[in-house]
Amino acid sequence: MKILIIGNGGRECALANSLMLSKQVTRIYLNESNPGVYDPHQEQGFLQVLEGKYSARFKVLGIPWRKKEELLLAAQREQIDLVIVGPEAPLADGLADYFLKKDIKIIGPTRKAAKLESSKSFAKKFMKKYEIPTADWKAFSTKDRDKALEYAKSLKYPVAIKANGLCAGKGVMLCSNTKSVSAALDKLFVKEEFGAAGKTAIVEEGLSGDEISFIGLFDGETYVGFPPATDYKRLKDNDKGPNTGGMGCVAPSPYATTEVKQDFEENILARFIEGCRSEKLDYCGFIYFGCIKTDEGLKVLEFNVRMGDPEAQAVLPLLKSDLVRLFDLCLKRRLVRARPGWSSEHTCTVILASEKYPRGKSKPQQIFGLEKIPLLNERLQKESEEQDETVLKMHPFRMPPVSIFLAGATVDEETAKKHKALGHRTLLAVGGRVLAVTARVSKLSAARKLAYDAAGNIKFNGMQYRTDIGKKR
Repeated sequence: MKILIIGNGGRECALANSLMLSKQVTRIYLNESNPGVYDPHQEQGFLQVLEGKYSARFKVLGIPWRKKEELLLAAQREQIDLVIVGPEAPLADGLADYFLKKDIKIIGPTRKAAKLESSKSFAKKFMKKYEIPTADWKAFSTKDRDKALEYAKSLKYPVAIKANGLCAGKGVMLCSNTKSVSAALDKLFVKEEFGAAGKTAIVEEGLSGDEISFIGLFDGETYVGFPPATDYKRLKDNDKGPNTGGMGCVAPSPYATTEVKQDFEENILARFIEGCRSEKLDYCGFIYFGCIKTDEGLKVLEFNVRMGDPEAQAVLPLLKSDLVRLFDLCLKRRLVRARPGWSSEHTCTVILASEKYPRGKSKPQQIFGLEKIPLLNERLQKESEEQDETVLKMHPFRMPPVSIFLAGATVDEETAKKHKALGHRTLLAVGGRVLAVTARVSKLSAARKLAYDAAGNIKFNGMQYRTDIGKKR
């Protein structure tokens, strides 16, 4: 099977590396480059990333997703069997609709269904109509700034101010007083920091509690859940600093108790499925329920219509089944038959970000220490064999105990020409979230320690990361 993945971030790297585990996959394509994809069935494993010895099972098309016609021609030429959309923007723009009209199978909802993420007001109205628990809210346009401020004053602080459209996870501002609400509204309406996405503001009551991400595949009738996760959205320790796309994640979430999962299934999931049927939303793909555990029960903060990032990097290493099989059942609208196997282990994912993230673009910086990760995995393998502990043993169809998923990284072309003589390539940190370090072991505390031990080997100028991922809040 030939699979094309749209997107080239850490989530797409995790999807590609997970699919590479499957014997059903003959080739993985990315529309744009990510040097972190490698073939686990080849002897050198992750060293392919550093040595540039890529498998014939991997190919980069070099076509931005907005060039739909060019991308379609490439998919037809390469005889692609399945397209998987990673980010939300292509779905909001109708990429799934475009490919479906050309009879190409795709994992990702249509433009109408994607409004569950691309328009917060649409999502909120959907939740209200189908009685899905969420925060009290109202939407305001630019001309209603004063009304928005007055409504915020009527709510109990903190108050959340959200850009209505897509902002890569950065369009939410929690405000503790009237002054900060006014500043947040100015960012949307006056400074226009979020462009068209911020022309409508959602003002809603701030909810406090433990956040849980419920993510799974949905075929319009049946939902198959992955292990719930908890991500850390703020830039700095103790949930300080600006919102980001996510600075780390753990799975399964320590807050997803049996009672919480039952609450989700009865009061959120069942009503969501009913709503999708009633609204005739054409859905075939990932669905993400961003929830918070409050004193009044579980409430939905947001819907995402794709796999989360960094949730993908934390959850996919726990999968023991063939991911291709799950996608096939979703496409055939037969997820009711799915029985995926999940590890009882825990994962901790730590994001290493560039100096100016999330508010600016940093200068490219050389990444050091990635060559130490395969050595770390070899040591873990040896120790587990000596201790006869199966939880850390390598498996040809599982990811290693420590996985690296590249996102905002690229190959230094000047040293790439010399890499054969040097024995390795130089990778540069060029994006906001540069890479994810994921550790997978039997206990969360051990996964957390291993993730930070591994991250301690990696360095680049200006590197920043949280030190409290996996700590109970």
